[in-house]
Amino acid sequence: MITIKVSINGSTVTAPVEWEDIQILSTFDNGAVQANITVEELTFVLSAYDAITEYIKSGLDGGNGIFEGIPLQILAYNDSTTSIFDGYIDLTEGLVIDTASRKLTARIKKRNGLNSLEERVQGITARQLLDEGHIPPDSFASLDYTVVQPFDPLQTAITSVLIYTLVKDGIDQIENLTDKTATTSGFASSPPFGAVGAAVFTALTIIAQIAFIVATALAVANLINSVLAVLIPPKREHKVVKLSGLLKAVASKLGYAFNTSERIFDKLYYLASNINVDQATTTGLLKKAGTVKDGIPNTADYGYSGTEILELAKNLCAGRYSVIDNTIELHNENSDFYKRLSTYKAPSVLATPTRYNTDEVFANFLLAFSTDPADLFTLQDFKGTSYQVSTSPIATTNADAVTIKGLEELRIPVALASRRTELNFIEDIVSDILGVFDGFLGIFGIEINVQDLILRRLGAMQVSSNNHTVPKLLILNNSKIPSNHRDILSAKAIYEKSYTFKSFVANGAYGQKRIFSNVRVPFGQNDFNSLIDNNYFIDAEGREARATRIEWNIAGSEAVLDYYVREPYTFNLKEEKFEPS
Repeated sequence: MITIKVSINGSTVTAPVEWEDIQILSTFDNGAVQANITVEELTFVLSAYDAITEYIKSGLDGGNGIFEGIPLQILAYNDSTTSIFDGYIDLTEGLVIDTASRKLTARIKKRNGLNSLEERVQGITARQLLDEGHIPPDSFASLDYTVVQPFDPLQTAITSVLIYTLVKDGIDQIENLTDKTATTSGFASSPPFGAVGAAVFTALTIIAQIAFIVATALAVANLINSVLAVLIPPKREHKVVKLSGLLKAVASKLGYAFNTSERIFDKLYYLASNINVDQATTTGLLKKAGTVKDGIPNTADYGYSGTEILELAKNLCAGRYSVIDNTIELHNENSDFYKRLSTYKAPSVLATPTRYNTDEVFANFLLAFSTDPADLFTLQDFKGTSYQVSTSPIATTNADAVTIKGLEELRIPVALASRRTELNFIEDIVSDILGVFDGFLGIFGIEINVQDLILRRLGAMQVSSNNHTVPKLLILNNSKIPSNHRDILSAKAIYEKSYTFKSFVANGAYGQKRIFSNVRVPFGQNDFNSLIDNNYFIDAEGREARATRIEWNIAGSEAVLDYYVREPYTFNLKEEKFEPS
């Protein structure tokens, strides 16, 4: 027979009235590998009642008070001592105090459980993480970007004529000055100056002419720079933050470490929407660029709350969270990280009715990032933004009898950054024409480096408006976006790397399952502890199985178990994949 010992805040107290009927429901929602544990309200009396009410009163006199749960531990004694519950009493949800009968009811929550994690993270914001110093300093980086206007034929024509006229006039003026210098030299060599006087006069005249040429060249160079500032906006810098840095910050705020096997998060950066406007001079030229300064999400951005940060990372890798040894773990739902931790082995039981997971296949699966109406490059550079997988039968007799239907969507509410891969028409003209003039100015020590300034923009992020309204994700290398960034970060890349385990076709129809429900199995404290933190186990037939629901009475010797095994039941399916350009 099992007996239990209950301790509240480290002190042994009277067990709850209904301890023999305590029913623990463990569910593994949305593919989680660690259980959400639900326990109905417990009734605390006698010494337990006193301990809880005194704890609440302590909030009036320097104690923790009602908004911090009371540590609760339940130990079970049978052949050995086993901790079947380690958590706390939640005094803010379902608490009812009956002072006349000296009893109270309250709900309990598992320490470091997913319920607790999901609730605690809801109150966290990116601003809080930054101000409190939780974001590692090395998580921030600079991103080069340029504002590139869409192609305008009229503007291009006007610009071409303007640049050509500007350069031609500059060169003509310098050539005219050179001709005048030569004429002056010939005139000075004739009487009445004489040979020596002519030489001095010529030298002074040439010096004056050269000075005038240099002054003219400088004026032309300044004019060119002014024109360039209008026609070719300067390279700018945003501050971005590594996604892994935000994840570590959330964990740090909650008192945890963070670990993941998804290496993409070390390369992946988050760019907030840009709410800072440019400042211009009285002539309309750019005085100060309005850029993202602190690197964290804005209040209106997806990713501002702690919940959204965790959700974004989870969706990017088909991941699942667990809290193990005071560390938040994030790994792909099908990762070997969870499978290798499995210790429970189900005993042989009587045959149980089963079903197939036919409700998990859809005619179409769509994974898509957002576009930004304020940044036309999220439309022009659309490839990689979405990826669609269609599933249908290979052979059919009656098409109207096919039962595969529906659309499953995974929409990630951030946009992908666009990389500058080539110069636009205006920049090509400027680079070619002014490149020649640049060399001529170099004779006089005047450097514009037009071609270098223009070519330096390649590899930077490009936006059509400085104030993009949707946050972006990007791969970053030395302040620029690498040429293979869409091979790493795109809807297709994410699906192929992280989501194919759900496919009913790929990998030997790996996504097909046989589901067992309401299986009654012998069960005890050790079994419970083995499964609540990792729901993979080996069934009686030696197959890898995964629990989805456990219902257990702590005083009993059985549990009701829902689980599945991966088992193909049809190969008459095909997939078609589509990536819009």
